[in-house]
Amino acid sequence: MKSYHFYLTAAVLCVTVNSLKAQWTTGTNIYNQNLGNVGINTSAPSARFSVNGTSLFGGAASNLDPVYTPNEFSYLAYSRQMLIGWNRSASDGETDFISNRGPGGMGGFSFYDYSNDYTLTHLLSIKGNGNVGIGTTTPTEKLSVNGNIRAKEVKVETINWPDYVFQPNYELLKLSDVKAYIDKHHHLPDLPSAAQVEKEGINLGEINAKLLKKIEELTLHLIEKDIELSAQKQSIDNILIKIKGLEQHK
Repeated sequence: MKSYHFYLTAAVLCVTVNSLKAQWTTGTNIYNQNLGNVGINTSAPSARFSVNGTSLFGGAASNLDPVYTPNEFSYLAYSRQMLIGWNRSASDGETDFISNRGPGGMGGFSFYDYSNDYTLTHLLSIKGNGNVGIGTTTPTEKLSVNGNIRAKEVKVETINWPDYVFQPNYELLKLSDVKAYIDKHHHLPDLPSAAQVEKEGINLGEINAKLLKKIEELTLHLIEKDIELSAQKQSIDNILIKIKGLEQHK
């Protein structure tokens, strides 16, 4: 009797182990490998979960509106996982990606392209501090682009627009002083040198304000010279009238 129970137990264990080790399928849609990979519409899943086709995620249950989902995501800490939901703003109905940066590092998201010639190319990085890099993995500003930008329009907000140049108390630099500065530094006062621009780049708002300042200063110089020329012309006209009068009394 004991021998019977022993053989029966061994048989059950053998079947159970073989069942656990076996791959399982459901038609041609779901396939499980002994490695633990699960595939939908593929018999050769190369990741823990592989889908050969489109996928849908979300729905009403994924609403991250703070009214329904409190500001409690502590389960993400140190998990190295990402939560996908929607409407965290409680008004825009946007899709939300909330990732855990894990221990150390800045976190964020990176996007790459892998070509058919086995080349991995970085496309875009969004760092955990909100900086975005295109063509660079180390953005130091809110938007860093390593390449050309083409746009219909760029709007730059700035302060201290140089209309103060036209205030009565503005001290306009004499042209002789401007010449002396150019002879010494080889660029206009208040403007960066070519070497500085090559090294640091330029701030569009700041450089536009400085260029406008130079235009306004140039305008003041032209007005001043026009007044001088008008006065000189009037003096010359007066002299010519006197000369003409002297000639008539000869």
